[in-house]
Amino acid sequence: MLEKFWSTEAFGTKPKVMPPTSVEERLSRELLCATTTKRNNRYEVGLLWKEPNCRLPNNRAQALVRLAGLQRRLSSDASLKEAYDAAINDLLTRGIAKRLEGTEIHHPWGRMWYLPHHPVQRANRPGKVRIVFDASAKYNGISLNDMLSKGPPLLNDLCGILLRFRRYEVAISADVDRVFHQVLVPVKDQSVLGFI
Repeated sequence: MLEKFWSTEAFGTKPKVMPPTSVEERLSRELLCATTTKRNNRYEVGLLWKEPNCRLPNNRAQALVRLAGLQRRLSSDASLKEAYDAAINDLLTRGIAKRLEGTEIHHPWGRMWYLPHHPVQRANRPGKVRIVFDASAKYNGISLNDMLSKGPPLLNDLCGILLRFRRYEVAISADVDRVFHQVLVPVKDQSVLGFI
């Protein structure tokens, strides 16, 4: 029994064996390294395109249909509408999103995609709304997610994290506020992250 207790397999860990990386993972890692830069104390990371010069269909019609559905939903719930408007205005105020005018909408890269979006509320946080952008929405059989690589796995092993957490008498944990929006996107990739 004591031998089983000390065996690493008894508590769900195994010796670390690096899985063989696929060609797609290797290319994604190279693209990630090539497009990651630091600007003004923030990181800028390019999208992991499967093909560098791929074309996307114009999905504006689909985005407008989804927007009409969202507007109907918001018109029936005043508090949700107010919270959603505040969340959109927060994106604009913090510079995460910007309103485009006239000619700014057309990009020379030939790639334009509109992300449908909708609100998500958690029961334990009433009045707090999170905007979710739907990159998996298909238009003519294609979604933005279809054109992007998933990228290499970058998460650490949870068991290793927990063991290191117990190593010292005091442990500190931190959470970066809205970390996803802290990463900048290069100008050439911004045209596929538009929303109406």
